[in-house]
Amino acid sequence: MEYISAIEAARRLHKSERTIRAWIKEGRLPAQKSGKEWQIAESDVESLWANLTGTGSTEARIKDLETRLAVVEEELTRLKKRVGHMPAREKQSRAKRPERKRLGPTKQEQP
Repeated sequence: MEYISAIEAARRLHKSERTIRAWIKEGRLPAQKSGKEWQIAESDVESLWANLTGTGSTEARIKDLETRLAVVEEELTRLKKRVGHMPAREKQSRAKRPERKRLGPTKQEQP
């Protein structure tokens, strides 16, 4: 399996390197970090290109959606654990905001 850099993937997909890095973070484009550079399988770039241009197979689109769903589910699990570790008082304060104090009469209360 051949690997390419994020810069090369950006060139092939006609996107910026920043977009490629965002897609990697979102799980839309699988990659591995090698030192300071991302290594992306050429086949994954080709699959993404097919999805972007609408020329991909249904199986490739399903694989892409499954990958993205897995990333979202991992993030949801992480957030649930984070909320589970919060003290009860902090959970309550985040869930319910206190009412604002009014300094003067409202428009409806004025004569």
